[in-house]
Amino acid sequence: MTFTRRTALAQLGAATTLGLAPWAHANDLSDWNQVEQAARKEGKLLLYSSSATPTTLNPVIAGFDARYGVKTELLFARPTEIRERIRAEQAAGRPQADLLVDGMTLNLPAYIPNYIPHGDFPNLKKLVPPFRTDGILVPVAVARQTVLINARLVKPEDEPKSWMDLLDPKWKGKILSDDPRGPGAGGIVFDVLNQKFGPSYHQRLAQQNLVISSDISINERRLAQGEFSLYIPFRIQGILTLKGLPIRPMRAKEGDCYIVVATARVKDAPRPNIARLFMNYVMEPEAQKIFVDGLYSSTVGASTAHLPADQRAILDSPLLGEADPKGLDERRKAFGPIYFKS
Repeated sequence: MTFTRRTALAQLGAATTLGLAPWAHANDLSDWNQVEQAARKEGKLLLYSSSATPTTLNPVIAGFDARYGVKTELLFARPTEIRERIRAEQAAGRPQADLLVDGMTLNLPAYIPNYIPHGDFPNLKKLVPPFRTDGILVPVAVARQTVLINARLVKPEDEPKSWMDLLDPKWKGKILSDDPRGPGAGGIVFDVLNQKFGPSYHQRLAQQNLVISSDISINERRLAQGEFSLYIPFRIQGILTLKGLPIRPMRAKEGDCYIVVATARVKDAPRPNIARLFMNYVMEPEAQKIFVDGLYSSTVGASTAHLPADQRAILDSPLLGEADPKGLDERRKAFGPIYFKS
């Protein structure tokens, strides 16, 4: 099944719908002014993230700070580092972070006991069905993953237009890949491909002799420099940072893999009101425009009309699927014998 950006959270079907959530009537919005006042007194927000890029989050933070006269600090690190920091803070009974803005398949679900219900806030009603919240996680954006193509080595008529096209023998030895066993986008994309096309897909893809690199910080540049024809996975946001280089994203007919970026309040956080205030702000039109400008799909139906035609086409195209966080670590380990044969 293929999903448009408006159906990107179909995997959250088990979550409570917005109108029936148990917290919906437990928090009277008539006291929202009091929340704002208390947040201003708290004065500071400590935000953790490993998913939404700082180049996108920092402008959102700047707008939030300017509107409310507060100061937000962003700690951006790898998913494993954020997980360990949250775990250690909670174990010590000394939480530092107030809020996470992170990938729902990376850090958030694994540590649900460390998060608390967000309560009602004004902008929750802006979520476009079936985007929804389970009372703890609030989806705010969608980060797309596809394949990066070297535009000098691959002619437009020869480039892959389907995930199945990666199995063509002409790509043998020409594909660079992140480690599918890793905790980042590589493992997520390979898991989605396994969901959609079955284990046999990976058996055939492994026959393409992928060059697997754990140094994800340079893989896009290696592709752009002509070491390889294709690179898996490519975060669509990279189009902006690689501007001017000979690269193109694959436009797969089945759609892109994706990660839903969500917010969640940390249990026993020192500044609970400012955390809720930020959760509300990040769904404001000015904040959502920043996400769209950063090439994230919106969960509140923010317009893409102002974008260049090529970027607008990407964000308005289908989405293939998102990795299910339940059992993801074990499933990623299973890729080892397939892609790392002794």
